Amino acid sequence: ITTVILVAPAIDMPRARAEFRAAGIDTIAAATGLASAGSLRVSDFVPSAPALQASHDAIYEILANAVRVLSGR
Repeated sequence: ITTVILVAPAIDMPRARAEFRAAGIDTIAAATGLASAGSLRVSDFVPSAPALQASHDAIYEILANAVRVLSGR
């Protein structure tokens, strides 16, 4: 197997593709969970549980990518 279709959440895609690339496998990205480009509302700036989860996910991906790069993978 030299190429796979990689289905992953959009926020995870860069790290997932890098991991496959490091293993010598090419990927065709099929991202899920893409945010829509709707208009902003005042309520978008009020703290909420989903926003906290999104922040957690983003911080996790930033740290996971830093570990991957620093470990030379």
